[in-house]
Amino acid sequence: MEEGRWDEAASFLEEVLRSHPTNILALNRLGETCICGGDFSRALDIYLRVGEVHEETGALRKAVIAYRLALRIFPRNGDVATRLAGALVKLGHSEEASGYFRLALSIFDEHGRFAQVARVLSYMVARAPCDPDLRVRLAETLLRIDRNVQAVEM
Repeated sequence: MEEGRWDEAASFLEEVLRSHPTNILALNRLGETCICGGDFSRALDIYLRVGEVHEETGALRKAVIAYRLALRIFPRNGDVATRLAGALVKLGHSEEASGYFRLALSIFDEHGRFAQVARVLSYMVARAPCDPDLRVRLAETLLRIDRNVQAVEM
């Protein structure tokens, strides 16, 4: 495509998506167009939407691919790592998912996003209720965000 025509291509694809918001081909092309045009933040949003559409339709392997692509764009995005981990769990790939959950935890923790840390830890504790380290970490995090009653229940 000619230099500078990325905006034109994006406009066309957005028009298609107004009529067909779950059109995977148009979403993927729009993501590619955003990357080529240098709009990485928008590309991230598009690929997250691709992943969501695939999850909604039960195409979990394709959702994982979309989330991996989004994580390549922003490798330190805890929300993307969490979505990828969730899709992997649904596929039955719990070991691989736990690595992405740990990545999300480190990113959220590093940025002081303790509510998100608590959310991810809650998800992990639900899947491994007998893991004392996870339970203690969740309780400590809940105390940090003034959810004392929930922390005590841990």
